[in-house]
Amino acid sequence: MRVTSSPFSPNQIWNHFLCNAAAAVLVAGGFIAIYINKAERSKPHFTTWHGQVGLAISIAIVAQSAASSILLLAPERLHKILGVKGTKQFKLIHRYSALVVYLVTFVEIFLSFYTNWWNRLVGEETWALFSALTAFTLLTVVVQVWCSVGWEAISSPHWNVG
Repeated sequence: MRVTSSPFSPNQIWNHFLCNAAAAVLVAGGFIAIYINKAERSKPHFTTWHGQVGLAISIAIVAQSAASSILLLAPERLHKILGVKGTKQFKLIHRYSALVVYLVTFVEIFLSFYTNWWNRLVGEETWALFSALTAFTLLTVVVQVWCSVGWEAISSPHWNVG
């Protein structure tokens, strides 16, 4: 595995890849479990914002992971399929799409706090606690990204894809 033009070491990139691959498998497994559970209970699927956004974000997470896997493990194949030379454009697409997927995932989590199932299970204090923890997690990652690449790099039309 040879990764060029990256501020990150090959080990960091490989660990990032493994964590995201595991996350994609867990998301797909969770989605399948929820789908089967609803089917067994003859309940309708994808009728709420939570269900519809959940479907979209599950597809996006698996697609992001699959595309990134090809980019990391077989970049020449991806270049041949798409007819693009170099990895700069792919890195840019990867970063922007990952950011969108991450943010929409948190929208989905917040939507889950408004489901009938969740509100039957928890009281106001628990609801507030989980909302605060979710917001804290989101902000922690946003601040880490901000500090690692700088606001100028994030806000520019061409992220520092080096």
